[in-house]
Amino acid sequence: MSLGRWKDTLAFVAPPVLLLACSAFLLWNTVEEDAFIYFRVADNLASGHGYVFNAGGERIETGSSPIWQLLLVVPRLLHLNPITSAKLLGLLSALACVVLVRAIAFRLTRSKAASLVSSLLLAINVPFVWWSISGMEVPLYAAGLLACVYVLLEERSLKLWCALVALVSIMRPESWVAVPALVVPLYATHWRTSYARPALITAALALAGATTVRLLYFHDVFASPFYAKFGVDEDFARLRAQAYFMSSREGLAHALVLLALGARPFWRQRAVVSIVALCVPLLAWAMLVNDFKLYFRFLVPALPLLFVLVAPAICTLIAGPSGRQRQRWVAALSIALFAAVLSDNRAPGGPESAGNPLHAMFFELVRRPFSFTRDVATKLVDPDTELAIDVALKRTTKHTIYTNYQVAVGRFVRANYPPGSVIAYDQMGQTPWYAGSDRSFIDTLGLTNRYTGIYYFGLRAASSQTLRLWQDIAGKPLLMLGDLDREVDAAEVATYIFAQRPQVIMLHSMVAGIAGTIPALLASDPRLSEHYVLRCRVEGWVSVHERNDVARTKPLMAPVGVRVDVL
Repeated sequence: MSLGRWKDTLAFVAPPVLLLACSAFLLWNTVEEDAFIYFRVADNLASGHGYVFNAGGERIETGSSPIWQLLLVVPRLLHLNPITSAKLLGLLSALACVVLVRAIAFRLTRSKAASLVSSLLLAINVPFVWWSISGMEVPLYAAGLLACVYVLLEERSLKLWCALVALVSIMRPESWVAVPALVVPLYATHWRTSYARPALITAALALAGATTVRLLYFHDVFASPFYAKFGVDEDFARLRAQAYFMSSREGLAHALVLLALGARPFWRQRAVVSIVALCVPLLAWAMLVNDFKLYFRFLVPALPLLFVLVAPAICTLIAGPSGRQRQRWVAALSIALFAAVLSDNRAPGGPESAGNPLHAMFFELVRRPFSFTRDVATKLVDPDTELAIDVALKRTTKHTIYTNYQVAVGRFVRANYPPGSVIAYDQMGQTPWYAGSDRSFIDTLGLTNRYTGIYYFGLRAASSQTLRLWQDIAGKPLLMLGDLDREVDAAEVATYIFAQRPQVIMLHSMVAGIAGTIPALLASDPRLSEHYVLRCRVEGWVSVHERNDVARTKPLMAPVGVRVDVL
């Protein structure tokens, strides 16, 4: 490649890459609670214990993405910090997303201005930035979907398409809705049809291979989060959709796409048909699956594709002028749209009472540029250090590594219970990580324990026709393939917990107040008061019950910064 081509390429990718890097810099100190589940399993894999949550415990697929889980093992083998490593991997995936968005949008429109605004809007999208540096697999999945679309447009790379589709098919559980949406439009538009059948075959083989591995290794066909979290709540989904698309000026960009959908020129590019077809199941999945996480996690994989469509929408709606005049109008609309979204102090999908965290952290940077930069640099080396930027972000989003106090609970466990202790608790992210891998946990919310997860699945299936249908069709055959009862009632799950004889049972008062949850069952079970004694409360929320025969040679300790109310 000549020097001139290198300069052109750099000028093409630099604006969205630099803007996303700046956005990530501002929000660097955020991390998702569930990411610590990946970190703990990665430690066990790197230490030779296998794909387990507890060293020496049952084999269980605790995360949504086995590919992401295996990627995180590499930095642990190299003795690198898992939090920083996961965030950097997510950032690299996100950078690939903004580059691919601009490249795809430019191939569709040949407009530098429209393709640029598509990628820049993604680079300042708070949900996308937030989840890109959360330590989770979301940006990797989004990059995989975009790569599949880009390869379809690039004649020289078509030979990679089948492999990419196969890889995407095993990236996340909902990939089964994405793969048909990638392939079927090729038949409908008579475009790249010779690649459609091989892609379906390779994806089917990849899914069959992954399912076979699950059956042989985990004795199941689904990852554990499927049982603990999967559910359908259409009313809740509708409210979340309204909150996302109607709560900020970003809705203007999506409104342009909706307007363009009715114009015939918008559909002239067959790749646009493929992108729209891919967006439909991704949006449907996001609207149907329960998710209480901040900034609408399940919608994020669809966002880059939605922003790609902004470019052809702009070019379609400005169809009257021709030549340079049309280019000027496209550029003017693109600039106006970007300025409107950038200046909005509301973040799509965020709490109504909170502002845009990018704005809040930008003003924090302006107020103290040197100490802010020093804090971020410190976070790269030691993410556990609580600094002023954590306090600043907490004021806006109420979500930082320390906000939900599970770090404090983990440090309390580490200070008071020796290696080998077994603790029953309902939060399996930060608490087990900071308690140490040499303590074992029984998950009373079902994410990292198959038996308790199946209990919650049955609880939701009792009020869901969709889940009951799954139980009837797939659940009974799994009884022959697996080693676990697929129907667990309340009495059985409570007996299961007490039969493990955990040294400590910790109950989160908020979770224990929800009828039907295992903490609620344990709190009302006479065996708790018969065999356990209430010792203290941690951070005012978590009651700590020690088994009667646990020998305590010293009083309970309160680590620095941890509130412990001894009873």
